[in-house]
This record gives sequence, C-alpha cells and structure tokens, in this order.
Amino acid sequence: LQGNTNTITTVAVNPDSTIIASGDSDGNLFFWNLEDGSALHGPLTGHGGIIFDLKFSPDGKTLLSIDKEGLFLVWDVATGEKIGAPYRNIRTGDKPEDTYAAGFVDGQWVVVARDGFENVDVTEVTSQQQLVSWQVTSGDSNVETIALSPDGSIVATGTDNGEVSLWDISTGMRLGDPLADQQDFRIDTLALSPDGSLAAAGGCRSDLDCYQGRVVLWDLASGQLLGEPFTGHESLVSDVKFSPDGRYLLSGSMDSTFVWEIGFEDWIASACHIANRPIAQEEWARYVGDLPYETICP
Repeated sequence: LQGNTNTITTVAVNPDSTIIASGDSDGNLFFWNLEDGSALHGPLTGHGGIIFDLKFSPDGKTLLSIDKEGLFLVWDVATGEKIGAPYRNIRTGDKPEDTYAAGFVDGQWVVVARDGFENVDVTEVTSQQQLVSWQVTSGDSNVETIALSPDGSIVATGTDNGEVSLWDISTGMRLGDPLADQQDFRIDTLALSPDGSLAAAGGCRSDLDCYQGRVVLWDLASGQLLGEPFTGHESLVSDVKFSPDGRYLLSGSMDSTFVWEIGFEDWIASACHIANRPIAQEEWARYVGDLPYETICP
C-alpha cells in the first residue's frame, strides 16, 4: 500500500475484508481498498499524536481511532468524515492502551476507562455522555487493566493484587465473586475469549520484582483457574490476545512472544500424544483444574 511516508503504528481490517485502515506515528489515518491497494481516504487528520488502536464496527460502517493522548474519534468509512465531536479521556494515564476498553455496544461506540485508580466509567463517544460509573476497589489495590467482552455486555477489570472482577456494563453491578486471585501476581493486561467463556490475565510475580512473567487462565462459568499458570516469560507480560477462533492465546513481553494452545480438544490431543497412556485423576486435577474428570487417551 503506497502513500504513507510515516511509521505505521496500527492497522485494522473491516468485517468483510474489503477495506484496511491504518494509523501512523503522526496521527494520520488512511483507508485502503484491499482488492487493488488503492487509497480510499487519507491522510485524514484530527489526532495530534501516535494512533495506537483502530476498531471497525460490526457492520463495517464506522471506525473508532484512539491515540496515545487519550483522544477518541469516530469516522464514517464510506465518506472519510468524522462523526460527532472528538472525545478526550485524559484520565487514562501514561498507558491508555491498558487503562481503557472500547467497543460497539447497542449501536454506539462506548469507552470504558479508568477514572483514577479505583473507579471505572462508561462514556458514549459521539455524544460524550457518561452512561454509568462505579467503584472497583476500595483503596487497597489499583485498577491496572480493563477488557470488554465481545458482545460488549461485560466489563472485566484487573488489579495489581491479582484480582479480576466482572461487571454488567449497563448497571455497573459486579457479576459474581472476584475470580480467584494468584498470590504475588500483579495483573498488567487482560483479555476475554471470543465466545466469552474464558478470561486470560498477563502480568508478573510481584514478589520477584516482576522478573518472572506469567499468564493465568480462568473459566468464567465456574470462576475456577484452568490448570497451572503459563510460565516462560522472563519479564512482565504486557499483552495477551485470543485468536479469533479461541483456540490459541498469544502473550507478549519484552523478552519474547508465546503462542499457547488453549482449546480443550487441543489440550487433550497434546496430553495424549505426550503421555501415550490414559491420564490419571491426579494429573487431570493438576493440569485441567476443577472440571469433572473424564477418561481420555483410551
């Protein structure tokens, strides 16, 4: 794709894979035709700094762009025009990519952002109307990261004391008890699986000055941890992402990037291939967690 002379910092593809949007280090936005590579719109201006995230709406008609200064813009994909006034959330801190989540909920773009270190609020972008706000912690911990379920109905928050909580986005009410925390686990990033059944948190061992990164996986229906934490990172895990089919989890840190097989059928196939024998109940409890034991690897 030709025409952009600055560093590309983020890209997104529309739902039917016909258009790609790119944002750059100078705050310029471009739309491209994927079939022939021609430029549809751009450079489009409005951001004053690095664009770090782009999101298409499910119908592909609008795009949300976010920059490092906490500015959110909504664009009409067909015309390249801005929709509504710019919305700026300056309370997201030095790492806005970790302290907000954005999604298309009930036909509108909403931003879920940290307000200080204890509270979260939900704002509709184009009208800049605050829809709901609630307190996450009581001062004994800080909100470090926020994630939104694929359907936009659930907000997940992660804190520096290893606690993950789920909230109803329309009411701000907590959904069930906090997910079981990990001792000495500082959560820095959080993601929910495409089908909304799993939560993954990345971070580090706070008792080791974050020299040892780790990833933890929870089953949301039961609230139980799935097996042992994933280890191998030698520094803070700063990002986790599920694959679109939910079978894989990617974790990234300064030292490395790992791809984990997390589909239950994939786990079974791998375990049977390695063990070459039936899996004992003790092994099931250790690696699978509290799910009912099943006889596998006949």
